[in-house]
Amino acid sequence: MPTSAKNTLLLTGSFLICLLFFEMATRIVAPQWLSYRMHILQQSSDIEFGSDANFSTEMKNGAFFRYTPGSQFTISHYEYHNTVHINEFGLRVTPANHGKKNNELRPILGDSFTLGVGVEDNETFVNMLAKSSPHTLLNLGVPGTALHNHLDTLELRYHELGSPKEIVFAFFLGNDFADLINGASQQDTTNTTAVHAEQNQGFLQSINRMVSHLPLINQSFLIQFIRAKLVLLLNKKQLKYANPVFKLMQNNSEYIQAAQRALNTQLDRLVGLQQELVFSPTFYIIPDHYQIDAKMRENQANLYGIDPNRLDPSMPNTLLTAALEQRGIRYIDPTSCLKQFSAKTLYYTQDDHFTALGQQRFAECIMDQGS
Repeated sequence: MPTSAKNTLLLTGSFLICLLFFEMATRIVAPQWLSYRMHILQQSSDIEFGSDANFSTEMKNGAFFRYTPGSQFTISHYEYHNTVHINEFGLRVTPANHGKKNNELRPILGDSFTLGVGVEDNETFVNMLAKSSPHTLLNLGVPGTALHNHLDTLELRYHELGSPKEIVFAFFLGNDFADLINGASQQDTTNTTAVHAEQNQGFLQSINRMVSHLPLINQSFLIQFIRAKLVLLLNKKQLKYANPVFKLMQNNSEYIQAAQRALNTQLDRLVGLQQELVFSPTFYIIPDHYQIDAKMRENQANLYGIDPNRLDPSMPNTLLTAALEQRGIRYIDPTSCLKQFSAKTLYYTQDDHFTALGQQRFAECIMDQGS
């Protein structure tokens, strides 16, 4: 064997031995936050990943209009595999509506929590509420949307849906504020800094998904430790690459001000539509699992390099409810009700959507407070 080949083989072997040594050392002295992350990753290692890219949708005026009536599609992730059936309105089927004599329609607009990502048609909170409601509840949940999108849908479909007298908006505290901020940034075409930041974050998110879900790599304590340290480095000046709910709980004044501006813009728009179309709005507030479970919040905060004692888990609720009260808009906040249950049973481990039990508990808490 040539000397150069021997040297290459020797260097490669030495490198692999060093990696193995550091991997074992990291496993032995792993801090609690790293053990917590590895526990989460290991739970999903044997679950096949899919996507929701097979949605059959229809657009109108450049915006989402509805799902194709009569269609069906599957939603798959690391922790679930479900089939979604679409009714004649282009909405997810709500089986509890069948056979109702009261034809008064009550739309419930929201994101993936409302659609029921992670559960079957009969397990969504919309269907749970429909079981005891005299009205026909319509599931207008669309993944990846927030209040500005819901108002677009309302303008497009209000009369088609029978000019309903009452309309429900489901607001997920985990990322709806972030979606509103992003929506406002996209409308500001002069904000090139925001565009570049979004592109950079998209690239980093792709790398993060690979590190988190690629077999073997996601089981390496050393790689996950390095990933966490890189996140800390990127977050040194500001909590940029983190779950957005932590930016609110951390009382990041700049971020909170941006969230308030974006929220107020859309709520003022809602008030205008309310006066024009004459309906009564109600908000269902959906908390993030980090707001429900203190231990999860502490572990994730340590992963981000944040002092858990400086977090205010009620801040997202306060921001939303204060804005709603200012405008006299009714809301139901079941956060305190949900805290009596284990977040591990209410939410999926990797994906933060409600489990079937989470959907059920949420519906029960809503009904307890007067749906």
